[in-house]
This record gives sequence, C-alpha cells and structure tokens, in this order.
Amino acid sequence: MEGTGKRKGGSKVFPEGERKVSEKIQRKLRQRIFIPAAAVVMAGIIIFCYMPIYGADTESVVTIIKDGQVTDSFCGVAAEYITTQSDTGIYSCAGYVKKFYATVFGVNVYQINSYDGPPLVSMSGHSVSLKQVTTPKPGDIMQNKERTHVAVVKQVSGTRATLIEQNYKWTSGGKIYTRVNRAIDCQSAYFYRLVIDGREASVNGKEDYVPETYEIWRVKDASGINVRSGAGTSYGTLGTLGNGTIFYVYGKTIAGGFTWGRINYNNTTGYVALEYAEYMSGVITKDSTPPVISDIAVTEINSTGYTVTCKVTDDVKVDRVQFPTWTILNGQDDLCGDWDKNEKVSGTMSGDRVTFRVKISQHNGETGRYATHIYAYDSSGNMSGCMIEPVYTGFENLGDKFYAAISSCQRTYVTNATQNVTAATLKTAEAESLRQIWKFTRQKDGSYKINSAFDKNALYVKGASGTNGTNIIPYADKPSKGQNWYIYKYNGRYRFGAACSDCCMTLNGGSSADGTNIKMTTVNGASSQTFDIEMIPQKPVITAVEPTDYNKMTIRFSPLNHVHGYKIYRQNGSDGTYRWIATVKSTEASVYTDTHCTPGQEYSYIIRAYTNISSSYQHNSAYSDSVGVVTQLKAAGFTSAAAASDHVSLKWTSVPGATGYEIYRGTDKNGKYYKVKTVTPGTRHSYTDSGLKKGKNYYYKIRVYRKVNGINVYSDYSAPIHAKTR
Repeated sequence: MEGTGKRKGGSKVFPEGERKVSEKIQRKLRQRIFIPAAAVVMAGIIIFCYMPIYGADTESVVTIIKDGQVTDSFCGVAAEYITTQSDTGIYSCAGYVKKFYATVFGVNVYQINSYDGPPLVSMSGHSVSLKQVTTPKPGDIMQNKERTHVAVVKQVSGTRATLIEQNYKWTSGGKIYTRVNRAIDCQSAYFYRLVIDGREASVNGKEDYVPETYEIWRVKDASGINVRSGAGTSYGTLGTLGNGTIFYVYGKTIAGGFTWGRINYNNTTGYVALEYAEYMSGVITKDSTPPVISDIAVTEINSTGYTVTCKVTDDVKVDRVQFPTWTILNGQDDLCGDWDKNEKVSGTMSGDRVTFRVKISQHNGETGRYATHIYAYDSSGNMSGCMIEPVYTGFENLGDKFYAAISSCQRTYVTNATQNVTAATLKTAEAESLRQIWKFTRQKDGSYKINSAFDKNALYVKGASGTNGTNIIPYADKPSKGQNWYIYKYNGRYRFGAACSDCCMTLNGGSSADGTNIKMTTVNGASSQTFDIEMIPQKPVITAVEPTDYNKMTIRFSPLNHVHGYKIYRQNGSDGTYRWIATVKSTEASVYTDTHCTPGQEYSYIIRAYTNISSSYQHNSAYSDSVGVVTQLKAAGFTSAAAASDHVSLKWTSVPGATGYEIYRGTDKNGKYYKVKTVTPGTRHSYTDSGLKKGKNYYYKIRVYRKVNGINVYSDYSAPIHAKTR
C-alpha cells in the first residue's frame, strides 16, 4: 500500500506519515458546507461569523418590495433595504458598514464619506485604525473613487471583489431594484483593512472548494494511508489517514500506477492512493442548500423579555434554530458561550414555525437594547443566519399620547432652542413657554416620538448617530431611529435612550447654566442622565373655597408651571351640572372671586388648567377635585356697649345686603343667650336695651340675616360684648 510499511505482495516501501486526521476535521468534512467561526477572539472581542467553504455567490438582481427587506447577509449581519429615500441612518450604505463593524469587531466607524479619505474608527480600550490596501480580503471596507459609497468585501476572486452593501438601488418601471453580490474590479475602488492593537483583523481563514458530488471511502490498511500534496509518490506527505478512517473523494487522477483520490485534508487539498482503501458508497449529490429564514416577528415585549418567531424551511430537514442574544450595554458578557449548539438558546419548532422567548432574567436582569441573531442549521450542516433589529426591553409605558415638560437634575428644562436642544430655566411668556413643552406619542414598538409644541420639530439625535457626544437637535419629523426614544425608570427618575444609539440623553456636564447643550453620552448612571417628566397641564388643586360676603365666594388654587390659564366651573346646589363661570390667566393671581352667589346656597367648584398649544388647539388638564361650601352673610361685630343705671346702648358694624340684625342678651358670658330685639331695616346699626337692673353684668351677641325667597339666611354670631349697669 501507499502507506507506512511494505505493500502486500510487493516490494515498494513508502515514508512514514506525519499525523492522522483529527476527529474535529472529520466532523468538519462530514458537515461539508460551513465551518462556524463561533469563538474567534480578537483584541478581546468575540467575532461571530460563518465562513463559506465553497465558491463565490452568484451576482443577481433583487426587487425591493417592502421596508426592512433583507437582501443578503455576511457574518450574521443582514443587509436591509427600504422603499423610501434612505437617510444617514441604519438603511444607508454607511449604516451597514457601521452595523457590520460594530457587530463583528466591536468597532465604531464614523465620518464615512465626509471627506477625501478613509472613515475613522474607534474602540474603547484599544488602538484601532484603517489601513489602505490594494489587495482586499473579506471584511475589508470598500469605498468608491468618488467617496460617495461604501460596502464590505464579502469574497475575493483574482482581481474581482464581491460586495455586500445597502442603498445600492435604482427605480425602473415603478419598481425598486438592487444588485446582490455585486462584483467590482479591485482597481476601481479604495479598500481599507481594520488594524486592532497593531494586528490586521480578519473575518475569514482558509477557504476550501467542495464540488457538488463526492464518493465515500474508508481506509482498509492497519498502517494507514499517506496524504500527499500531489497525485504521485514524488510529492511530500501532509499526514496520514489511520485505518478505518472515513474520507470523501472529490475527484480521481491516475499517476505512477495508482489511482489517486483528491480529498480535503486540514483545509488543504490532498491526494491518497485508493488501492489501499475500500469504496463505501457511490456518487452522492451534496446538499448545499442552506435553510431559508423568513417572516421574522418580535412580539410580547414586556418587563420579562420578548418573543421572536420566524419561519424556517429547508429542502431536506431543519436540524435546529439558534437565537444567540446579548445586551448591548455591557457587551457580550451575558452571551451563551456555546450558543451554536446550546439548547438554552434553541427555538421551539412546530412545523416550519420557530418560537424563542428571550428572558431578561437570563441576561443579568439588564434592560435596554438587546441584540438577537437567528442561525438555522439543516441536517447536512448547512447554515443560514440573519440579525433582527435591536429590541428594547424594560422601557416605560407612560400613555399613548400626552404633553410634558422634561426637567433636568438642575431643575432646568429641555428647551427647543431652534438650532440645538438645550437646558434653560422656566419660560413663563406664553409663546416662549411652548419651547419647553413636548408632545409624546407612543409608537408600535413602545418607543416615543417627541415633538416640540413650538414648531412641531422632533427631538432628534443629530445624524441618527450612535457616537458619544452627539448633539440632540430639533429636526423635521421623519421616519428615523434618531427620533425614536425609549424611556426607562432609573433611580426614581427617567432615562432617555434613542433607537439609533447605545448612549442616552444627558445634560452636558450637569451644568445649571441657561443654554447648556443636551447631548447623547455613554450610559454611566450619573444624575445628569436622568430627567423628570412633568405632564402638562397637571391636575390642579383647589386649596380653599371661602364665602367672603353674602353673594361672594373666593376660590384659591395652587399655581402650575407650563400652563397658560385656568377655567373655573361651578355647580349650584346638587343639580349635578358644572358650568363654566370664568377663566383666570396664569399671569394673574391664582385666586378667583365668584360675585354671583345667593346667600345660603351651597356651591361646588372644580377647575382645570389649559395650555394653548397652537392658535387652534388648547390642551386641557384633568379636572380638580370638587370643593363645596354654603354661602353665608358676613358676620357683624359690636363696636361699643355703653351702660347706664337701667339700660345699655349698643352699636355694631353694618353689613351690606343685610335685611336685619338679631340682638341676643345673657347674664353669663358662656351661658344661655336670649333674643331681645330684631332691628330692621338692615341699614340701622344701633340699639338701646332698656329696663335693666342696676349694677348687673350683661353680655350681648348679634347676628345678621337676609331674607331669600321668604326664608331668612343667617350669618354666624358675633363675639360677645360685656357691659355693667351703674
């Protein structure tokens, strides 16, 4: 045999082999189609990608029929399209490059196509740069000569580079098209390679070609078979296949009296003499079609997590569907290490439908942005993968629509300053106050669109950037992740996170100065990253309702910020109907006197605050709690009590609206009093009590009454006054 000893029945002797094929390589040979690079570690960052080990993908034209349509995927990072004009966000060509490098390398790419040079890169705790190269490899950045378009190199063949890209689209006949796996000449563009801490980064290792058919053979000699680098005994040995080893033959060549079978050996093409192996199976057509993932949906997003569902089909059989997930905030510290096989991240299959529940409890209880990828494997080891949009968890539901002011840790207010969003002290002028009032509208995904009441512009992360230090500006309302805000409860206040960024809204430097910029900065838990949301208008509070005259009632209430006035409503008696009676502007005192009351009548009052959002729209608060009081006459009071030997002359203050006064007398200050006189008309305010005993103490009280509909309505009694006859 062409092995490690003498050939049976002959005299040829061959050199000893170097090593036997490992079980790991045999497994990869059996899988045939994809080699998962699930645990490649570079500069402390785990890189998740899958490397094809067969020829380049075919260039094709795809019709874009819906927003978010996935056209291609590389290293688990999907290229997505929208039917509308792309902004500078995730659907642009630059957006894909940013997403790819953030997902695969943990590197931030910025200032893309903003000047005549390569983009800039940054990575926390590492030295990173982009190196221009003339011969690209998978994972490099392509930039066209005009510096208007970027993409990621997917494959290289000779002088041609195959790209994965977004926003490379055109319209024809009313339809939108894009080219997938577009190949370009390497001399027609610039190429940049990522360098991390002095080492070139790569998403790909050696590639191996696997034809569409193969035969299965097994070594039948105890000494094994040498693996040669070429078809012939003159070629060097690469290693040895031990006795009983199963291997796959992809082609045959006759040389030097042997039939040489071409095999894959340690990712290198090798040759073995088939005379010393036994044929196991005929020509088999290779299953090279990976599963197809479609109909992805994220539902049931709540405080415990979210559910991912999808449809997975395959031409033979789906083996498993994995859902590796981690939180963005602290990197991949909560990612399952063996996610490509671990049942903890396997979906539940029912027919072609697959369901997986992401549980916050299994990710350190962290809220915020979650990354979930989907990888489907078939029974032949083929794999397809895609990345779903980041999912936000643990955010607050404050209501579907409301107006509010946003106050900082310095009790300044988030303000629409036209060019930027800043923090400023309370604005009280009606027109200017609208700069500090924001309309919150809840979106289907639980985020909020936040629009200024001043000019309807939206709270927007400038350029939909995820970069630390990016300004927040008022910008025209549009579909953009830079305008979708997730609100989280934190330390009794609220944290604002935008869908385009892992940073959060921050009062720059925690400054109390007017005009301080509001920015996006890395989450650190500082008080400058927390805000209060003051609903506008708030529910008013009536602090007092007091009868101040026979026909007057005074209503007092607590003043509120960010309101333009208060509406006063009154209910007469218990008729059950509240009617508007007055409006008090916020520039006036927070008090109102109702001068149209009837003495002895019970009145109940409620108020509501309002804010003039525009000339045609007034936004009202909830009604206050009601307060009811009976109208009373103002009590009279004695001004003098002059005593003689047998009488006492009394004088008192007159009360407007009085019909008359009742005089009461007693001989004990705290004892019983008897009515001695009713004085009419109400304009009189004196009386002489005669026929008294000499040297005796007398005490007097007085009360006022008014006749209403034939019934006397009384005031309270006055305080007693004392006189002693002489």
